[in-house]
Amino acid sequence: MKTVTVKAINLRAGDIFKGQRIQTVQRHPMRGGLQGVVILAPNPKGYALDGVAFTGNEKVVVKRPKHNYRKR
Repeated sequence: MKTVTVKAINLRAGDIFKGQRIQTVQRHPMRGGLQGVVILAPNPKGYALDGVAFTGNEKVVVKRPKHNYRKR
């Protein structure tokens, strides 16, 4: 794993945010031409999902695998 800083709009499913593996990334338009980003990750204390909202241009620190993990 490698720690990287990315804009919220470039988050991917599989990234690790604060010790939680991101399951889904949902993007939606906002006023003023901005993009909103909502990520869902499992709660570390149980099976519930935690949601975190960002604007698309916010910088987020996540961990990513060093090798390509996308399926072809």
